[in-house]
Amino acid sequence: MRVVALYGDDDYLMQEETARFTEVLEESFGGIERFRYDGREAELSDVLDELRSFGLIQQHKLVILDHADSFLSRSDDIRPAMLRYIENPVDDATLVLRFETFRSNGKLEKLLLDGQVVRACETITPAKATDWCIKRCKKRCDATIEPDAATLLVERLGTGMGRLDSELRKLASYVGPGGTIDRATVAGMVGASREEEVWGLQAAVLTGRAGVAVSKLRELLHISRQPEELVRWALADLARKLHTTRRIIDDGSSPRQAVFAARVFGESQNAIAQAAQAGQSESFAQLLRECIEADARVKSGQADSARSLEVMAIRMADMIGCGSSRR
Repeated sequence: MRVVALYGDDDYLMQEETARFTEVLEESFGGIERFRYDGREAELSDVLDELRSFGLIQQHKLVILDHADSFLSRSDDIRPAMLRYIENPVDDATLVLRFETFRSNGKLEKLLLDGQVVRACETITPAKATDWCIKRCKKRCDATIEPDAATLLVERLGTGMGRLDSELRKLASYVGPGGTIDRATVAGMVGASREEEVWGLQAAVLTGRAGVAVSKLRELLHISRQPEELVRWALADLARKLHTTRRIIDDGSSPRQAVFAARVFGESQNAIAQAAQAGQSESFAQLLRECIEADARVKSGQADSARSLEVMAIRMADMIGCGSSRR
């Protein structure tokens, strides 16, 4: 294939897929020349000239174009020119287009889907991340990770493959070649991050009980000594998740589909789905606006930070509690 399209938000997967195609080209041609362009700045003429010109030592060329979606939208003449190239690519070069978002209904994108290699490099679900950890550990780390240990690792680190891969290597090094990583090993060596402790506030707010929310808030601020900025962000993040999930439900998706689309992972999925289902999009949008306005008031010295956090936590818990009662 002379044109390859990669798209998605997982940089690790994007690099892995690029490396895989590079290996295939090196095996096929016995060596290649690599060129990389940033689509936000690159000139159309530079990219096409590189693809069509001969290398000094007649090696096959690999031309990587990052931010391909930004590149294609920068001027009216770029997309038609690239479409013509994809219809008739040169034999001595391979073009890798790396998209952040991929418009499957565009003429150029349809052409790519028709006859070229197109790969998704998107954030995966926790279940797939767990399965990936098990396979990755055995294949690349010369160790075995038990399923419940892999599940805990994903719960603590999230589904970002770069971070998971790095931690798997550390754990494999700890247990030694051929060793087994069990749940106790993960629990002892992979601690919850400071940010993850703060996300416990979201679970407290989602109970719909103001007293529970305020109690957790005070614990974080006065006992754990967490930064107020981080706690404020956790509340705004919860409002965003609720609003996004509710809007996706309103568009016809099921609550389960909606939480995945809203990038809600872990144990909070069910609670957020239930709360979003019970509330209204306008109400959650108002909550998000209030979080942003409260942040602005604190930063400008017009409000007391700790007090505004308590008011916001109570407001959010009351709204969720009222929605659950109506439901």
